[in-house]
Amino acid sequence: MNKAFLFGYYGMHNAGDNALLLASAWGAKRYFQAEQVTVNACHELKLPLLGSIPSLINEHQDFPGQNRLLQYRAAWQNKHLIFGGGSVFHCARDIQHMRHLCRINQGRNSALGVGLGPFKNTAAEKECKKFLEQCDFVGVRDLQSYEIAKSLSVNANVELTFDLAAILSEIPKAELHRCSETQAKPGDNSIVVNTSEKDKRRGIAVALCPVERLGGDYAAETYRLKTLARSLALIHALTGEPIYLFDFNGHPSLGDSAVHKQLKNLIPQGVPVIYYYYQSNPALIIEKFKQMRVVLAMRLHAAVFSFLAETPCINLSYHSKCDGWHQQVKAPARYRFDAFKLNEMRLQKELIDGLEYGFDGAQLAISDALRASLKNFDLRSIAMEDLLCVNH
Repeated sequence: MNKAFLFGYYGMHNAGDNALLLASAWGAKRYFQAEQVTVNACHELKLPLLGSIPSLINEHQDFPGQNRLLQYRAAWQNKHLIFGGGSVFHCARDIQHMRHLCRINQGRNSALGVGLGPFKNTAAEKECKKFLEQCDFVGVRDLQSYEIAKSLSVNANVELTFDLAAILSEIPKAELHRCSETQAKPGDNSIVVNTSEKDKRRGIAVALCPVERLGGDYAAETYRLKTLARSLALIHALTGEPIYLFDFNGHPSLGDSAVHKQLKNLIPQGVPVIYYYYQSNPALIIEKFKQMRVVLAMRLHAAVFSFLAETPCINLSYHSKCDGWHQQVKAPARYRFDAFKLNEMRLQKELIDGLEYGFDGAQLAISDALRASLKNFDLRSIAMEDLLCVNH
């Protein structure tokens, strides 16, 4: 049987990772003719296309090295080993583990829609060079990663592609909305798309991540949250737009809930704030973004989803991958903000001007992004008419 092992940080309650998993699975089935997929998930999850996905590894191992043995077995038993997206190439130990999986796999090794760096040290760079040369194909999602790959190895089969999430625009909606799993806590809203109002855009979506909180710097995070709370309150007073908070990461300790709830508490009570807890199905988030007027995205895949929803995005950049995305889709430079030095007055001006006169969109067309993303599955062997055939 033609089987594929999808390796990544799956099952961690992250909407961005779920999008990468869906795209990897769909591509493996359609272009690699995989009849069955095994997912490197530490928790059971349910997604469209895949249904209920059992956990492969354990959050708490029964003995040291148990998870590695389970991953090695999966790499041995599956014809295709696919590292599906994400920026996981920065630590020597992690890259070395992925190299071990490549050696065990008896079929094709592919890294698709990945980001490279920044590396922690020279040891990580050396391991990445070896990994690139072990793979049959590497698709990198941004120009910076492509330049890093070429500087590390001239022999590796590397191409500049795109973020895998763009492939979601190719998958029929009926498939994406099937078997969705709503994961809401008491008192929180689950994401329900109101199709009767799909053409009536309203609201400002906000998707933050707890970068400083995880590092113990609560003061820096609180400063940004107060800046955002003042700005959102002012924008509501001038425009009447409600505020929507989206958890992209629903992990109980590493997720976005705490930072969003703190922001909600800082916004004056007269401002309508609608809070959406983590939703496992990324397609539903994209559909909800289509109802927004603008997205304030600190999470990278909040920016990606807003692009796919054709909704303007203000990028609160905290990492080079956010800057790379902003440049890749050719978004207006004035819509990129440094998340660590947030310019309050400029942010307010861009929001007010955009809501009053209209925002400028990204110049990259979704159709071009889709073509670049499908290059991850090496379409040189696929007829062009098949590429142009889109089922909706």
